[in-house]
Amino acid sequence: MRLYTIATIIGIGTALLFAGCRAGGDFTGREYMPDMAHSVAYEYYTPSRAVMADGQMVNLFADGKSSREPVKGTIARGFMPYHFEDTPEGYEAAGAQLTNPYNKSHAAVLEKGKALYNTNCAICHGEKGDGKGTIVTNGKYPAPPPSYFEDRILNLSEGKMFHSVHYGKNLMGSYAGQMSKEERWMVVNYIKQMQADHLLKNDSMAVKSGASVEDVLAAITGTNKFYTKGMAFPKVSATTGAAAAVDEAPVVFVESELDKIVQENKELRAGEVIQLNNVFYATGKFDLRTESGIELDKLISLLQNKPELKIEIDGHTDNQGNAHDNLKLSTNRAKSVYEYLVNKGINKDRLAYKGFGSTKPAAPNDTEEGRAKNRRTEFRVL
Repeated sequence: MRLYTIATIIGIGTALLFAGCRAGGDFTGREYMPDMAHSVAYEYYTPSRAVMADGQMVNLFADGKSSREPVKGTIARGFMPYHFEDTPEGYEAAGAQLTNPYNKSHAAVLEKGKALYNTNCAICHGEKGDGKGTIVTNGKYPAPPPSYFEDRILNLSEGKMFHSVHYGKNLMGSYAGQMSKEERWMVVNYIKQMQADHLLKNDSMAVKSGASVEDVLAAITGTNKFYTKGMAFPKVSATTGAAAAVDEAPVVFVESELDKIVQENKELRAGEVIQLNNVFYATGKFDLRTESGIELDKLISLLQNKPELKIEIDGHTDNQGNAHDNLKLSTNRAKSVYEYLVNKGINKDRLAYKGFGSTKPAAPNDTEEGRAKNRRTEFRVL
């Protein structure tokens, strides 16, 4: 009898064992208190399995989903929105408005920036920033990336660099998924250091002036800081870290009238006046700021596409200060634009320039807003 009981227990145990081994897919097999060992898994926002509640099989939620959707507008913890769109206008706006938050703590993040650069960028751009990364030298890259030491790349503001890393540029994809916002700024920080080291050795003005790498770095970083050949490198105070020269205020780009002309395929008639909204000068001077090149290059393109077009560049000021000085300043500013166009290959016979001082206001001069509208550069169709 005892042997029969033992055999029965062994038989039942064996049957239960084999029954439990049939687990597969959504079936976990036969277990004693299975929820203690295996949770019932659900994919979020998918239809849920019905569960027993008060003797009835019910869904977890009335709509049958396995979890609640987040409140509209919810963002992931730690996520920081980026307010510039992946458009040419967004690119220009980022260049004009973004400033590297690590400029004041440059040395503290340089090593991390270098490590991030070597991990994410050097394979294409090269460890030295010369565009000779591994996949370039082995012939696997369809078009070699530019060297960071070409004039046009040296000319990029930090904001434009960050925008390119965030969204990608040309053949380079976005690195927003590989690096956090802070890490992307650190990479930009390191690239600017490489550029400063290069300029310290190769820029004639930097060499002649005896500038330090800190002087060069201060001159080419920050909002709207651009490198140009022959630029000055102001000495940096050892105590404050501030440049001795006064920085110009950041420019604000607005919609270009030239873009509208191109988009609408507009015919220009003699006597028509078009305002050049994004032409900027050094304060109180007639020196063109580098940012003006964006607008003026659009004007050059327009002139090239309309070979019969002849224009007069007109300069205007507000009524503040001496009228004679204002007339002279407006004339010289118009001349600066004229010379820019000529130096870029536009025939002199198609161009003229004239200054009007404060004699042709576009708005009343009794408010700063009105005076700002009067400080303008236009061209008139001849």
